[in-house]
Amino acid sequence: MRSSSRRTDARLRIDELERLVALMEHMVHADGDDPEAVLLALLDRCLVLMGAEGGSIMVLADPHTLVLRVSRGRFEGAESHATVPFGQSIAGRVAETGVGMLVQDIPEGLTGYISKAHPPRSALCVPVRCEDRVVGILNLNLWTPDRRFEEMDLRIARLLAIHVAWVLTLNQRLTEIWQIAKLDGLTGLSTRWHFTAQLEAEIARSLRQGLKFCVVMTDLDEFKQLNTRYGHLAADGVLRDLGAVMQSHIRIMDLVARFGGDEFALLLPETDIRTALQVVGRLQTAVGAHRFVGPGGEVIALSLSAGIAQYPLDGRDSGELLHMADLALMEAKVQASGAVSVETQTG
Repeated sequence: MRSSSRRTDARLRIDELERLVALMEHMVHADGDDPEAVLLALLDRCLVLMGAEGGSIMVLADPHTLVLRVSRGRFEGAESHATVPFGQSIAGRVAETGVGMLVQDIPEGLTGYISKAHPPRSALCVPVRCEDRVVGILNLNLWTPDRRFEEMDLRIARLLAIHVAWVLTLNQRLTEIWQIAKLDGLTGLSTRWHFTAQLEAEIARSLRQGLKFCVVMTDLDEFKQLNTRYGHLAADGVLRDLGAVMQSHIRIMDLVARFGGDEFALLLPETDIRTALQVVGRLQTAVGAHRFVGPGGEVIALSLSAGIAQYPLDGRDSGELLHMADLALMEAKVQASGAVSVETQTG
């Protein structure tokens, strides 16, 4: 009977390991914008595999301090950024020594332990390593008095920690890639790709709620001459400054992106033409008043032209709206420096 029970337990654990592998494969396609959800899904799988009643994943806040990243069970009420110095509590000791621990009957009030009032009856704490360096901690816990982890559980937890290390590394890489995809490297504004994705989302939201919004295309009137006279490095400095000016003069709800070269796009949610004209007017005033500086310290005077399109009158998909805003921008450029053109009649 005992042998049969062990075989059954082994089969269950193999099933869970297969699910864990499936989770790893899923994480390859995970959203780099939500790393906490990925880690929480991994922790949940670890808890099921080990039959644990709670647990947490901690990572390095600095070279000698751990910070709680995700948690389940009685830790869920813990502060998400609770810290533990190396050497303090079970987690701190494991992080300092790099050696996993199986601890039974943890005393109440253990220094630095997150659940001081209700410590677990049995705990596994293993280091998460990356390239021979401790980068985090995996904690697994039992509170039921007649349940205990065993040495075999500690060995399995060490294997799970390898998966946690892999996910932490992948999360970091995905976050870096996601940031590159979202943010323009020169100005720090949104990229064309991210802007288009947000525009699609705003179209869907506005369709559901019957809202209107505006898309604005802008560019600098004198940028080509600036490039010719001062060179690309100076022009890059101007674009960097322009991005900062635009970001500081839009509303919290708005989104500004660099579309390419000196062309910038604005997404103005829940905005009619009159309000869009006010937003663009503030931007034009701010750009005109800003002291753009050339390589020799000379002040460069610049102006901003803009074209405005409104949803749904000028288009019902992102391609139409961007095209109409771009046509309006071209019309503005023909009129005069610092002009604004609107595709829709003011209403």
